[in-house]
Amino acid sequence: MKKNELVVKNVSFCGAGVLAVQENETGRIYAGVNSILRELGFDEKQIEYRRDKWRDDRIIAKGVRKFSGTLLGAKTGKDTWCIDIRKLPLALAKLEITPKMEKEMPELSEKLEVYQDRCAD
Repeated sequence: MKKNELVVKNVSFCGAGVLAVQENETGRIYAGVNSILRELGFDEKQIEYRRDKWRDDRIIAKGVRKFSGTLLGAKTGKDTWCIDIRKLPLALAKLEITPKMEKEMPELSEKLEVYQDRCAD
């Protein structure tokens, strides 16, 4: 895939800036997994754990792919995991809001609920 085959933007989702990548050939739109999970309030270790779960999930994995950081224009050139926006609602729905999460991470729980509700629309 060549750089001119992708459109890369930062888009607003629930008030947060999220990486978006569109393939010109297919029209498919992907969202940056790390930017979504980071905006929710997960730390780097939790982001890696959740990303790996999405990547290994039988259904969600069909929409998860890694894009070359160089093609995306990343300053570090580091590859970026993204999820097809058609799979994003399911992936977010599978992030369970537990009583422990509500107690220890109330802001994350509230944001996740908003994201899940917004994706349901």
